[in-house]
Amino acid sequence: MKALDMKYAFSVLNALLDSEQLMKSDLFSIVRNNNTLDKLIDALQMEDIISVEEKMLGRRTYAISLTEKGRSIATYLKLAEKASLQSHPPSGKKEKSRRRTGK
Repeated sequence: MKALDMKYAFSVLNALLDSEQLMKSDLFSIVRNNNTLDKLIDALQMEDIISVEEKMLGRRTYAISLTEKGRSIATYLKLAEKASLQSHPPSGKKEKSRRRTGK
């Protein structure tokens, strides 16, 4: 699945999993470059992971949502991440070594 290997793919799927539907403009908080976002959206859509609906709300906007396949993939990825974090929790702040001076 080439689309899932693209930068920001997991973050976008995660955001869509948390929301029923997002506008393309909402995804700029994740992917700041329009060209990069367009390529990601196209790739995810071609693999039937997301659906894109053009809406006319004054200006042309795009509503993006997960397909059934996309929802399954996003849920699986979220569960895998959660399991990974539980078995390998991120370490807290590294403890600074304490040196004693002769003073």
